[in-house]
Amino acid sequence: MDFSVIKILFIFIFAIYPQANSLIYPQDLVTHNSIFDFSSSSPSFTSSSSSVFRPPTAPLVPALFVIGDSSVDCGTNNFLGTFARADRLPYGRDFDTHQPTGRFCNGRIPVDYLALRLGLPFVPSYLGQAGSIEEMILGVNYASAGAGIIFSSGSELGQHISLAQQIEQVTDTIQEFIVTIGDDATTNLISNSVFYISIGSNDYIHYYLLNVSNVQSVYLPRKV
Repeated sequence: MDFSVIKILFIFIFAIYPQANSLIYPQDLVTHNSIFDFSSSSPSFTSSSSSVFRPPTAPLVPALFVIGDSSVDCGTNNFLGTFARADRLPYGRDFDTHQPTGRFCNGRIPVDYLALRLGLPFVPSYLGQAGSIEEMILGVNYASAGAGIIFSSGSELGQHISLAQQIEQVTDTIQEFIVTIGDDATTNLISNSVFYISIGSNDYIHYYLLNVSNVQSVYLPRKV
């Protein structure tokens, strides 16, 4: 491989993987003083990665909303009766808290990095917050491990929040915004926010594996 290509690759890796100290709460990521210095008009990383990335003084978008499966689940399944859980080590051992959070990863998941880039805190799972506007106004994560586009995908693992159910939760959230902050403010918030969707892999996985969802009989190969 050409050395110039390797150099570019390393620059890209460091650009998307900023260093950070351990945090007590994931939501402190953007505002925690050990990560960012907000005392000046040009906040930057206090670590050596400051030359790579400087967060904005204000979020680039109003909020981040996440729909999906285990690839972006940040703790939804901790509240469900399911075998698809990430609530014990080694999950989370390299996360900011070094503890499992319900993320199906040893550290951060893709939407955590996206939130960081947008200047937002890590958004909470829909089932992991109290439903107050203060908790949801910067975004909500509806993702649930095992979920798929097909309603029955992942059913052999136990409970999960399917794509259709997640969309219902999004609708409920928007309705609560309307009641609390009004139609115009809600329209402005939703139209300018980022909606991240990562789902579909379970539909393929459960099609080729024997499972109680019986998708092999319901959905013929030519229809998948």
